[in-house]
Amino acid sequence: MSETRVNGDVLTAHQDLHSAQGALRGEHPGRSRNPVIKVADHQQFTATGTYSDNSTQNITSQVSWASSASSVATINSAGLATGVNGGSSTISATQGSISGSAALTVQSAPLTITTTALPGGSVGAAYSATVTASGGTQPYAWSISSGTLPGGLTLSATTGAITGTPTVSGTFSFTVQVADSATPAMIASKGLSIAIAGGGTPLSVTSTTPASGATGVIVSTTVSATFNSTLNAATVTSSTFTLKDSSNTAVSGSYNVSGNTATLTPGAVLAASTTYTATLTTGIKDVNGSALAADFTWSFTTGGSGTTTGFLAPSSNAPVTTGAGDNNGFETTPANAYAGDGLFAVDANSGTNSSAACTNTGKDKHDFYTFNVSVPAGASIRGIEVQLNAKVNSTANTPKMCAQLSWDGGATWTAAQSTATLTTTTATYTLGDAANNWGRTWGVADFSNSAFRVRIIDVAGSTARTFSLDALALRVTYQ
Repeated sequence: MSETRVNGDVLTAHQDLHSAQGALRGEHPGRSRNPVIKVADHQQFTATGTYSDNSTQNITSQVSWASSASSVATINSAGLATGVNGGSSTISATQGSISGSAALTVQSAPLTITTTALPGGSVGAAYSATVTASGGTQPYAWSISSGTLPGGLTLSATTGAITGTPTVSGTFSFTVQVADSATPAMIASKGLSIAIAGGGTPLSVTSTTPASGATGVIVSTTVSATFNSTLNAATVTSSTFTLKDSSNTAVSGSYNVSGNTATLTPGAVLAASTTYTATLTTGIKDVNGSALAADFTWSFTTGGSGTTTGFLAPSSNAPVTTGAGDNNGFETTPANAYAGDGLFAVDANSGTNSSAACTNTGKDKHDFYTFNVSVPAGASIRGIEVQLNAKVNSTANTPKMCAQLSWDGGATWTAAQSTATLTTTTATYTLGDAANNWGRTWGVADFSNSAFRVRIIDVAGSTARTFSLDALALRVTYQ
């Protein structure tokens, strides 16, 4: 029986081979026993034949060489092995039926991300770049471990390619991580960034409301700016759109974006005769990621406390006769509500149910009009007040009066405003104020005698309440 030695390991063969020199006892690669190399390094293997007379001969070029794991190491016909990836492979030499083998270990180089910087891009333009690595055992798995890529870009988990079309401008910093396929896996990471330039026309302000330098601005104004392109609503905030008075106190409010217009609605009316400064910062961007090149500011000054019509009395009235409780309003002397003289318009045993809602159809309603309101053409309406001198026969069941306003002859009405609980003695109740527009923007024509109406609604949780109205008056404040 022959035996084959490979790096000193004894393998048994089942037949003898003969040559001109005598019986071949075996073949073995030499030089090193179970060598260890690194990726891309080489290892020379040799095959030596031992004959029956114990003589030896180098037969490296005569055998067939093979690697059991070519993804780990390859070997050529001359017995030169090359490390490809980390791992182990069995290197074998074969001649006829006799063979020998040796283990080769390939050590992976340290896993390293070799990309040092990524190219910039532009909003709306296709982007492609690949993060690369060396060492470790392929295939690699890529991910973002912290930070974010620019909007519109994604990282391929298998190739490390970053592709897509950026949607937002700015510089975006992130950490990219790669893991190899060894067990346990090696991991490497690197901080990188991508700068995306805004695309298209730079963002700019085309107009403002109020206009820059405007004076006599109504104190209930909203503040808005119109831009040259559609805004990214998420960028319009209390940090990027501010309004401050002359003492540098910020005005709080709510923000709205509609297309290319941003609007700030102050949470309360502005102070009279005060200069305000609005600022739009470079943090405001359009949907393409373009930002203002510099902060934009403008100022305006509010008007004085305003002019009023004084309290005006109606000279016409009519009960609401459908869907209005008893359908007769103030059924007794309703014209007594024209003047505060101790004579009352009376609604006895008001309503048909116990609802507390001002607009419920079970409540008595009465319209008053012909107030002869005189407001100069072009004036801005700042507020409307409705004053009631009224009483009730009992405070039980929370009796109150509600008022609504109409600007189109009674076809459409504002939301109702209501008094506190009425008392059994005559008291004055004022609904609205000099800066309360009852939820709408009014024009001068809305107050014509043919258009303007005040509706009074008597409300209680009992039909046993009798409401008495001594006087109703209207006051309009304008600038």
